Amino acid sequence: MEDSTADLRAATARAENANRYKARFVASAVHDLLQPLNAARMFLGVLRGRLDDGETRDLMQRAETALSAQDDLLASMLEVSRLEAGVLQAKFEDIALGPLLAELAAQFGILAQAQGLTLRAVPTRARVRTDAGLLRRVLQNLLSNALHNTPRGRVLLGCRRVAGGIRVEIWDTGVGIPENKRNAIFEEFARLDNGIRHDRRSAGLGLSIVERTARLLEHPLGLRSWPGHGSVFSITVPLATQAATPVAAPVAPIPAAPLPLQGTQVWCVDDDADTRQAMTLLLGSWGCGVQVAHDADSLATLARQPAPDLVLLDLQLGQDDGPSLLEHLTAHWPARPPVVVISGQSDRATRDQAAEAGYGFLAKPIAPASLRAVVTQRLMAAGRLN
Repeated sequence: MEDSTADLRAATARAENANRYKARFVASAVHDLLQPLNAARMFLGVLRGRLDDGETRDLMQRAETALSAQDDLLASMLEVSRLEAGVLQAKFEDIALGPLLAELAAQFGILAQAQGLTLRAVPTRARVRTDAGLLRRVLQNLLSNALHNTPRGRVLLGCRRVAGGIRVEIWDTGVGIPENKRNAIFEEFARLDNGIRHDRRSAGLGLSIVERTARLLEHPLGLRSWPGHGSVFSITVPLATQAATPVAAPVAPIPAAPLPLQGTQVWCVDDDADTRQAMTLLLGSWGCGVQVAHDADSLATLARQPAPDLVLLDLQLGQDDGPSLLEHLTAHWPARPPVVVISGQSDRATRDQAAEAGYGFLAKPIAPASLRAVVTQRLMAAGRLN
């Protein structure tokens, strides 16, 4: 009996190690694949600003759409591998559900409008206990699925009180799901042939991520559907353990109006040559002065110069950790310029690490509009834009 138990433990340990190795391999592969995609997105951003012909701009949009689909697939593959390996851990806390739903409604409302659909969110004052980041990912995938399968009509995001919790529901007026397919849709790469034509083909990983993440959170999933009339996906979240405490009035957000970046000095520190070139062209088209570095030696050379207005810093520079290297080489500066960490790793731990250091964060591949928004926001917050 003891030998059998020992064999079982050894087999379990081997399986866990294999899963961790697979997750590391997938993460490394995704990182390498994202590098050329990141450069391509920025080169397209530069080219878009130089085009006047409508037909050519339409072709440009199609290329950007194809790259975005590839981005989504790689991100989904990475998330599935992390869930399988058990390296993704939930961090539970009491949160207000209303702001999260309002944020998602604003984000997906734009996509719905572009498809000729209506998306509405019902306000709520409920407080729940969950991992906010993981719950957001579940709801993002469910909303994306609803829009993907609704050729006309509307999508509704709301919640109902149930015993001990809140059931967040996403209603759509889409094609619906046959009863014999309702379990299969949560499997990897499952796609229903629903007759809807899409410019972007789904990878079939979204609902698999939903199912695995909900299982990790121990939040039950629900599905009701009426073929030809629509579906309702839901996730039930436990109520918060403590009552809400008064909070200070929120600080007014920094205006989003674009400001000229002319004359701003920016360092781009990245070990990928194509990314450095694309970043130089893109930032230069906005009037920025750009200097680049790719490793410890070239960054050390830059660090002897006066500090720039902003540093765009790759998380990993070969064998070196970008933020640690920057801290070491620029410790003599009288004031630290704003720093934006750029990484192919977009997990919560990486984002939290950047936030704790006071850095901004952008996930590769970078959309030019996102880069400009973050650069402008960071420079404004630091008082480096007039």
